[in-house]
Amino acid sequence: MSPRFTFTTLGLLGALLLSAGGCSTAADTPPPSGWFGNVFLGAKGDAADLSKVFIVTFRFGPAGVSAGDVAVSYGTASRLPNARRDYVLELVDADGRTLDSQAVPDPLAIVVEKQGNARLSEGLLTMRFAFSMTGQKVRLSDASGRLLAEAQVESAIVDFCKRNTRDSDCIAKMRR
Repeated sequence: MSPRFTFTTLGLLGALLLSAGGCSTAADTPPPSGWFGNVFLGAKGDAADLSKVFIVTFRFGPAGVSAGDVAVSYGTASRLPNARRDYVLELVDADGRTLDSQAVPDPLAIVVEKQGNARLSEGLLTMRFAFSMTGQKVRLSDASGRLLAEAQVESAIVDFCKRNTRDSDCIAKMRR
């Protein structure tokens, strides 16, 4: 069993034990450190995984779909299981090349106890994509490929870099 799988089966108590050095995943493997989901296991300053993500929200309503908020934050990209392909989100660069994509189910489709399937009149779809300095926008398309909305990410990168002047990607961007 891999150390990461072992960690996920141990849960929060396991995370505390691993971060305290209370158990080992294998005789010759040190306890993991860094971010695991939204749990941080103790690590030396440079050993922590400081990966970034785009967080993008789309609003669904009676008038259609519109781009909502866009932000950059430290964290991990979505790891949604394969689901219905009602919609596809794509992070694209300036040339329109897809950097990352994720199929997602309809955020308005719900199951109500004792009533069964139902539809909401309004809803939000929020997604995390692995950060890329070359990302320009996130496109939302329906299952047929018809573009429904786009969210620009450049202003989110600028805002993030203003708040995180020591971030390595932001430093590299300033040098350009």
